[in-house]
Amino acid sequence: MLSALVYCPATHDHKQVTCEAIVRTLGALVPAIVEGILRDVVIVAVKIDSDLQHIADHAGCALIDANAPDHLFQQGIKAIRGRHVFVLRAGLIAESGFADELADCLVDRMASALMREQPQSLIERLLPNLAPVGGVLVSKEALLSQASMLKTGTSLAPFTRLVNSKKVLRSRLRRAQ
Repeated sequence: MLSALVYCPATHDHKQVTCEAIVRTLGALVPAIVEGILRDVVIVAVKIDSDLQHIADHAGCALIDANAPDHLFQQGIKAIRGRHVFVLRAGLIAESGFADELADCLVDRMASALMREQPQSLIERLLPNLAPVGGVLVSKEALLSQASMLKTGTSLAPFTRLVNSKKVLRSRLRRAQ
């Protein structure tokens, strides 16, 4: 089974993703949980407020914050129960059918894959591989081995280095705002 790690980064102006966007991200994961593909969801956040605690409590998610932001991912990875992890940036909604693609990756024994955001600019539409990475499927072992290298930021670029294969899922992620 697969676990999800939802990352709530602080943006460039030090604000966090809105609670509504986080709820939409979690809502998009429900079909994968119902189908038995996702086992658990862990939310890691740079800054936790009472609204985010309330959301995590009602959704049944573990909520991780770190006293030192450099150890945020290490604590989040330790809280995950599955052998494979789908790392997803909060505020993104997966298209329907993404759960089947994740299941296919696990059945095909593909330990890693990328999931890109929907193209926003003309250049990204012409060259879809330039669209930012919004989700990464990777083994928990790979995450643990590189956990000290993962720093908190606004992108998933450090996670893409853990992906051995160049498998890109067809499903896209769209912004929830």
